[in-house]
Amino acid sequence: YIRVDNNLYEWDRGDTFMVHTYVGPLHVLGVPFNFGALQVMMEAGAERVQLTVDGYPALDETFTGDDAIPLPQWATGQKFQWTLTGTGRVSRIGLSPSMKELS
Repeated sequence: YIRVDNNLYEWDRGDTFMVHTYVGPLHVLGVPFNFGALQVMMEAGAERVQLTVDGYPALDETFTGDDAIPLPQWATGQKFQWTLTGTGRVSRIGLSPSMKELS
């Protein structure tokens, strides 16, 4: 519902979700970490996931469902941040040193 002045209206969101952009906080770790794999758990829509490691782009990929992918071997660092853009409903993003830890 949405309130305009003293009137209350029912919001009609339509058939699709609006595009959103979420920029996560800059995470700083105490020691270098090998970012070997990324897992996205989501539903309904498409989501572009961008990951930076120590300020360098390590991933720019679009997901349409649950998936896990390997990251470049050079993706080792102490600072990371992700940006999500799309219409998907993301419930979890996970990082690990390898694909094995995600299963």
